[in-house]
Amino acid sequence: MPSIIVLDTLSPDGLALLDAAAEMGVTYEVVTGLSGAALREALARHDGAICRSGVKITAESLAGNHRLKAIVRAGVGTDNIDKEAATRQGIVVMNTPAGNTVSTAEHAFALLLALSRNIAAADASLRAHRWDRNKFMGAQVAGKTLGIVGLGRMVLSYPELPADSLAGKTLARTAVCRTFSDCTTAPRHGLRSGCYPLDDYYKSMEPEAAAVKAIKQRV
Repeated sequence: MPSIIVLDTLSPDGLALLDAAAEMGVTYEVVTGLSGAALREALARHDGAICRSGVKITAESLAGNHRLKAIVRAGVGTDNIDKEAATRQGIVVMNTPAGNTVSTAEHAFALLLALSRNIAAADASLRAHRWDRNKFMGAQVAGKTLGIVGLGRMVLSYPELPADSLAGKTLARTAVCRTFSDCTTAPRHGLRSGCYPLDDYYKSMEPEAAAVKAIKQRV
């Protein structure tokens, strides 16, 4: 019977899928925290392996393995798996790129709202036993135009999240994953003040300039 080893902690929903596969003769075991010889021996006993980012599957981990057929990363990145070594031994390496797309989009939008309302700064101030509520009023997002530089699959796959749901509108959409890094970008490019930093942007300015041009034309 096909056997799977789960090398990192999975959610109960993920384990439930493995439980349901029992009727098709699939068995599995969960063994976390493996490395070195223990990991190599465990992989050699199974047909498939499921991991997240905790375990490191190296060429040494796969040495002499004649049974393992597939390694599945429950997530996006596979940098913790030696893919070249796996390929040499005929082991397929897969990931689940859409598995956390909605969660990532929600997290990004949560950061946007927290930033607009100065949540982190206000929390730090309150923990320091200060009550400067007027200092952290922030800005209302509803009805505003939301310019997104680098609007990729994370948000596009979950269209309920952008500012349309807050009676606003989404403006600039580009395929480059970057955003304005600080408010100094606004006056430098001739935009109105009041932009908010969400992330550092790359040094190359071409995609940013294209987004700025689009914003100038429509705002």
